Amino acid sequence: MMVLLVKLRVKITGDGIKSSDRAVILMNHRTRLDWMYFWLALYSIDPKLLIYGKIILKSELKSIPGAGWSMQCKNFIFLQRSWEIDRITLKENVDYWSSIDLPFQLLIFPEGTNFCIETKAKSDNFAISNGMQPLEHLLQPRTTGVVYLISELCERGALDSIYDVTVAYPDHLAESETDFVKGHSPEEVHYHIKRYDVNEPCFPRDQKSLAKWVYGLWEEKEQRLAEYFSPNRKTNLCCNTFPGCILYNLTMDKCCLLYAVMVFWLCTLFLVVYFFCAVDMQADYSEQVPFAYHFRWSDDAYQETNVQLLVVAFGVNACEFIRAYAAGVGGELEPILLEVFRNFQSDPTFGGDRPCSVVQFYSLKGAKKTVICCMSEISYEQLSVELTKEIFRPFIDKPKTVVVLTSRHWEQYRIYHNEPIPKEGTNFLRYLKNSFQVETADGGAVCAALRGSLISGLPAAVMIWCEEAMVPATLFVAYTASSYESVAGVKCFEPIMKLHEMTHLFSEINKEALQKLFERLTLSSGNVFL
Repeated sequence: MMVLLVKLRVKITGDGIKSSDRAVILMNHRTRLDWMYFWLALYSIDPKLLIYGKIILKSELKSIPGAGWSMQCKNFIFLQRSWEIDRITLKENVDYWSSIDLPFQLLIFPEGTNFCIETKAKSDNFAISNGMQPLEHLLQPRTTGVVYLISELCERGALDSIYDVTVAYPDHLAESETDFVKGHSPEEVHYHIKRYDVNEPCFPRDQKSLAKWVYGLWEEKEQRLAEYFSPNRKTNLCCNTFPGCILYNLTMDKCCLLYAVMVFWLCTLFLVVYFFCAVDMQADYSEQVPFAYHFRWSDDAYQETNVQLLVVAFGVNACEFIRAYAAGVGGELEPILLEVFRNFQSDPTFGGDRPCSVVQFYSLKGAKKTVICCMSEISYEQLSVELTKEIFRPFIDKPKTVVVLTSRHWEQYRIYHNEPIPKEGTNFLRYLKNSFQVETADGGAVCAALRGSLISGLPAAVMIWCEEAMVPATLFVAYTASSYESVAGVKCFEPIMKLHEMTHLFSEINKEALQKLFERLTLSSGNVFL
């Protein structure tokens, strides 16, 4: 992205880095983004270096969403800046890298933090208090962790070389991630690399000599940067680098590889978003995606039930309604579980052991011909006519009455009928009565209550099933969480049961127990049975 979008260029002088080396890379920390720019330098030298390269970072970066997880997977090393803890972390990593036969390049910033006004002042105070000369272009290196890492790897024979990398920015800087996002990216980054073979006899072995050697590297860096930023340096871009020939640059084949990688990840990202978002949306709402449903009953005896009255409760308050209804009629609930499994019709395999929905059927002791169906987990959008037929298929004979109760918000009454919600329920009860349509067929009365025009959003699939099954009476009543506690909610049943066409259809209802329930409920005003 930095090459293709920001047009960033890197120029590298010095020795270069071998991808086959087991190495420690020491680099000055000029900005917070040095490590990111250095990846481009490593790629220019040898793309394999991006595979074997690891960075030693502060532990806070591990908590960055996404990036922190990726860095942990890449086996980066995170330090707490507490030597008691960091010594254990470094030892564990030394044990790991010395036990495997693979190359690695560990990038560490001995300065511990990036160069800025605040850190420069602290570094100068540290140098003065320890009798050292303050540096102009660098911060004083902290050698404890660096020396321990190098000495332990050398002692185990797991280190081939040390690379001293000096980074400099000839034009404007991107001090932080915010600057980079705002577009303040440097046009060029220059690197000078010097390789030290740890197997040379002159290479220091003890920790005291190593610490002195690291300070010597920083003195050389300071002199190199002083010459780099000298006013007398040449301004020609071809010579505006560290002394020496430019060794590496992005070739055409490496640029083509960058384009290929970018296209691959863009396509991968698009496919991930499509399959996890677009397909999931189609699965929930599109009629073009065919589904196959599978059902599993907890009790096969239910399939021989002869139902006279079927009460179907929808919504989040369905279970609460069922408990209140059972307590009112004085019957004990006997639950029967129906698990609904859903998968694509194109997939012949069964959708696993985890159901997409659960439907609870209850029979009442003392009212054997009454069945209550709780669909609290199935939304209106999921419920189709086909699914409704499958759920109610076990009935031997079609019910004489189906009562459907739903907790769809009562505000829809005002929206779809353009009239105020009646405070005492009078107008609504009159609407219930006027909605009954009595027809004569085969000499019998067929009563359908509250067809689809009553309240928009009622489960039309159940209504269609009742009409196709020619159920004698279908009553749709919408309720709120406090329906049984409202004046209108209590009185809503009474005129319905007193209607001449409905009397014989409620023979299975224990009217005395229901009346006792009405009498002991606390009445409150302001809510409608809607």
